[in-house]
Amino acid sequence: MRQALCPGALRLSRLLTHSHLVSHQDKSQATRRRRGARWILAGQFPAGLRRTGIQRRDVKKKLTAAVQASGTTVTEIFGVGPAVAAAVLGGHW
Repeated sequence: MRQALCPGALRLSRLLTHSHLVSHQDKSQATRRRRGARWILAGQFPAGLRRTGIQRRDVKKKLTAAVQASGTTVTEIFGVGPAVAAAVLGGHW
């Protein structure tokens, strides 16, 4: 299918994988190493999401406290949360 869609695809895939230079055993070992690396990355992904969620929550708490300390009522406007209010009050817009 790939060969029918892209002329020279077979030749390109051989050049990229060096199939004429690399033994079948070496290819399967490389495949296992890639698969193992994917498992490691997949295991780290949820931890990264949790860490990002915790950081976002902490920033939101700090912004909320800072906006409340300023005594402004800008957050009563629909759609204006602590981040927008902090940006408007801080003049960083």
